[in-house]
Amino acid sequence: MVDSVFGQGTIALKGIVLNQHNRPLPAVVISRISDRRTVGRSDDNGLFQVNVTGSDSLRFSHVGYRPVTIAVSEDAKEQMTVHMHQLENVMEEVLINTGYYSIPKERATGAFSHIDNELLNRTNGASILDRLEGVTSSVLFDRRNLVGENVNGRPEIRVRGLNTIDSDSSPLIVLDNFPYDGDISTINPNDIETVTVLKDAAAASIWGAKAGNGVIVINTKQGNYNKPTAISFTTNHSFGKKPDLFYNQKYLPSTAVMSIQKELFERGTYLEQNQTRIPAYVELLIAQRDGKISEQHFADQEALFVRTDLREQWSKYLYRTLYMGQYSLGINGGTGKHRYSFNTGYDRNDATIVGNENRRINLGFQNAFKIGNNLELNGGIWYTSQYSTTNGLGYSSALNTDIYLPLVDENGDPSYQTRTYRLRYLRDIATNGGFDWLYRPIDEVRLTDNENREMEWRINTGLNYQLPLGIQIQAFYQYTQGTGKEQTYHDKDSYFTRNLVNRFTQSNGSRIIPYGGIMEYEQPREHQTHSGRLQVNYNRSLGSLHELSALAGTEIRQTVFQTIPGMTLYNFNPETWSADFMVDYKTLYPTRPTGSSRIPSRALSPSKNNGRNLSYYGNASYGFDNRYVWSGSIRWDGSNLLGVKSNQRGTVLWSTGISWNMGNELFFKNETVNQLRLRATYGSAGNIDKSQSHYPTISYTVDEITGLPAANLNHPGNPALKWEQVNTLNVGIDAGFFENRITLALDLYHKKAKDLLGNRILDPSTGVTAIFKMNYAGMETQGLDVQLSSKNIKGTFAWNTDLLLNYTLNKITNFKNIPITNITEYINNPPPMEGKSFDNIYAYPWNGLSSTTGYPIVYINGKETTDYITYVNQLTFDDLVEVGTTVPKLFGSLRNTWSWKGWQLSTLLSFKSGFVFRRASMGSGQEYASTPYYHMDYYKRWSQPGDEHFTNVPAWAKTTSPSTGWTLYRDSEALITNGASLRMQDIQASYLLPLRWAKSTVRKADLKLFVGVRNVGILWRANKEQIDPDYAQASYPPPRVVNIGVNVNF
Repeated sequence: MVDSVFGQGTIALKGIVLNQHNRPLPAVVISRISDRRTVGRSDDNGLFQVNVTGSDSLRFSHVGYRPVTIAVSEDAKEQMTVHMHQLENVMEEVLINTGYYSIPKERATGAFSHIDNELLNRTNGASILDRLEGVTSSVLFDRRNLVGENVNGRPEIRVRGLNTIDSDSSPLIVLDNFPYDGDISTINPNDIETVTVLKDAAAASIWGAKAGNGVIVINTKQGNYNKPTAISFTTNHSFGKKPDLFYNQKYLPSTAVMSIQKELFERGTYLEQNQTRIPAYVELLIAQRDGKISEQHFADQEALFVRTDLREQWSKYLYRTLYMGQYSLGINGGTGKHRYSFNTGYDRNDATIVGNENRRINLGFQNAFKIGNNLELNGGIWYTSQYSTTNGLGYSSALNTDIYLPLVDENGDPSYQTRTYRLRYLRDIATNGGFDWLYRPIDEVRLTDNENREMEWRINTGLNYQLPLGIQIQAFYQYTQGTGKEQTYHDKDSYFTRNLVNRFTQSNGSRIIPYGGIMEYEQPREHQTHSGRLQVNYNRSLGSLHELSALAGTEIRQTVFQTIPGMTLYNFNPETWSADFMVDYKTLYPTRPTGSSRIPSRALSPSKNNGRNLSYYGNASYGFDNRYVWSGSIRWDGSNLLGVKSNQRGTVLWSTGISWNMGNELFFKNETVNQLRLRATYGSAGNIDKSQSHYPTISYTVDEITGLPAANLNHPGNPALKWEQVNTLNVGIDAGFFENRITLALDLYHKKAKDLLGNRILDPSTGVTAIFKMNYAGMETQGLDVQLSSKNIKGTFAWNTDLLLNYTLNKITNFKNIPITNITEYINNPPPMEGKSFDNIYAYPWNGLSSTTGYPIVYINGKETTDYITYVNQLTFDDLVEVGTTVPKLFGSLRNTWSWKGWQLSTLLSFKSGFVFRRASMGSGQEYASTPYYHMDYYKRWSQPGDEHFTNVPAWAKTTSPSTGWTLYRDSEALITNGASLRMQDIQASYLLPLRWAKSTVRKADLKLFVGVRNVGILWRANKEQIDPDYAQASYPPPRVVNIGVNVNF
């Protein structure tokens, strides 16, 4: 309606904006069509008032809603009502949470990755990290650290590559606005509302000296004011196949192993002495030689060994189907003055290895109260308890066990495996007054009880006070306390106990260690954290064109980590909790079969680490006419770990950024490109190695000769220790095409790290013989992030596609290498090299196999030779081959989602490329080593001239002598393997069924049924050996897992 006239033809127009449900719609941008100038916005109640002329036309726009254009009439007599309808398949406005403030994505200049609750719950992994992989841009999950059967262990995480050399490279984890130092696997992912990854300086520098490796911000679920009580219950159950024990190629079948052992026996290789383990088949051969068994008995046992494969039996008796169950209940809501949230969860995980289990309980409760119109008090408490047992015996524990020995005898009873000492000696001990000394894996699972208990409390409290003129005061406090305890009880009949008792039994039959249970208490762990923050916020719209936001604050934090000495209790009774405490740990006793030793004890020195941090920070942003945005931040961080000089204890870090929303410019009219925004940021963040200190550090011990207290100087202290610093330049483009049916986010970044810790050797006169770290090194990282989303089909049947593409590469710019005299160190543990990637791997050049000998071809001074020792010793670094990097340069994912009515199907393809790994093989004579090494490449060996055209595996040799060149082959480029792969990470399907309590009520509920498959399989891999490159060092890849579940919302 016309309220008043300010000039000729100028009127003040009032109105209200409503959505399709006739509810007020706030934050609607109102602009003139003539010059595309913003003239106003709707308030929290959907109301607006703008000054216009009678000839104007107004455009009403809001994220996720179809724009509305209305011509203004000079004779308007009533209040204007504008109806806006939500676009189909469009997400609501995304708010980026940095841990200090929240901001709409359209007003952010930095680079972020935002994972909402729907995407987070797309899969049902037990860990939050499981749910982020493949759906989070710029985050690489590096599993090179997973070896053996630890295939479900925590991978190393990189956000936009690597920014440090010797310090911790993992990103900062922020949980509910504060850094989280606990184990992220203890967080129940069903309690999480959103996850935001802060990637560039403008996004992450607000966290200052902790943000050099990126920041992952996790926000738990909270209640909302004026929202009816909502109840959500979710349960899901996952089942996984037993692992494929035949995947690992580091084995040979029974017949091959027996043939090798018989050959060694005939050579007279085995020392027939008590303290030496002799393979069971060789013991059989010895018994045959000595006439202690009949030929028929020998033939029967040999036939049993031939038809036995320990992998089959281990899989049958010591592995099982994986089971994981999750139960989660959430209740949240609020009135006009109170909001609340309650979440609880129970997780059960029965691993594929029998005897390994995990249980987790989570509780969380949050409340907030409005007192008057300006004050809000809030608080929350979270509790996590985790219990695990690791009593199982994976097949990796049997690597040096005879593959032909069965786990059970002909009666189905547990059978023995050879271990440590000679089998004949062990049997003689048992028949001459000693205890049974045989090792039976099946029995050990029930006779050993290893328990690990983790507990953590987290308490948050805070207040928000709203002052006039858009000023808000906030104060927060958080306290966390966690404990960890591990204990192992060995039953008196366990091999651990029997072995100790027998070893320490004296020649006169007296027992130094009593025959009873043994309890081992590991060092109890405890951590405490106090965090406080005081912050002032300012947010105000100045007229219709200007948006100003600013904040300033200070925070203080103290973390304490400590351990208490563990202990070992002998003759422990778990029913009465009694034990023998009069144990002599100092006396050196003779042991059987040879040698001497003190009684083992787990008593270790206590430790305590106290870290204190103080910070001051500020952040501001200014937006003009919904087109231009500037942002800036500055922060000072100080730590008690750093140098004694005051100017090194703290560091100032800053960032600035700009964005230009070109799509809102008057001149920008493009039917194809409806949205175009340019961004650029630059700034600095930091990192710190908590193991370093400006104080000298020593460790106390007891001198073994004198028995008196002694101390070792571990670190002389570094008065010049300071923060590492990472400067980042980021340039980005956000674009929308065809009314946002296709959206693109592209970022180019360049990071330059300086003052990185690098190794230096000190003068021995300092008393420090270990490596000393100093702030002098540097490296650069650059890369590209692409996120492309497409709504391929819209309507009742919809098809959406999301592509993530990331490329990153690092180079060391400053590093002084410690002199290396042995060329093999470049192979086994490549040191940082200036001008090279930190992830580089090197190898010996490979010239193939000789057509006459089948051994590697090498040249010295241009002449072919078989003197491999001289050849390796004369090599220099320049002679090695730089074969690539061990971390993918290119990685990403392709996610497709199809939906029809309540049905939904989603697939996730992931890919990695631009990296290599060194695969295992078998060199000449390795089967004859003192600890035999086997590999199925045994059958690919060169055996006759011409084979060199088809194989690189060297010929047979009688020994593992270096003269055969087997180490040259093992470390050559012949075994460097391309790690590129394309895998189907998961397939998920669901059905959403709306429910009503009764026809007469508006209370609604919905039931969601879902089923999925994870670890579906590799569709393509570059290597022909069928190795999973993500788990190149593991015994097998994780098995395929099928999950089913239900989610009910009231």
